Amino acid sequence: MARLGDLTDDESSAVGRAAAQLAKALTDAGGAEWVYSAVIGTGVPHFHLHLIPRYPGTPREVVWHEVSQWEGAPRGGAKDIVEFADRLRS
Repeated sequence: MARLGDLTDDESSAVGRAAAQLAKALTDAGGAEWVYSAVIGTGVPHFHLHLIPRYPGTPREVVWHEVSQWEGAPRGGAKDIVEFADRLRS
């Protein structure tokens, strides 16, 4: 079973560095005011890390795991997503 605690020291260091870099990009270049993280992988045993950005204007009553589901959440089409990813990479 792959879980967070199953990662080697090198793997956990790499995941931590990558998560920190992506969270910084989501706030600095992506406009998020906060980035939540969660490790979930119970349906099929595997490890993956979710980075969940919370953007300005998200109502306070919207809980962290539902920030992308409220009516006013930022959305985009394929072109918008490509542009957003390019902005994060830079």
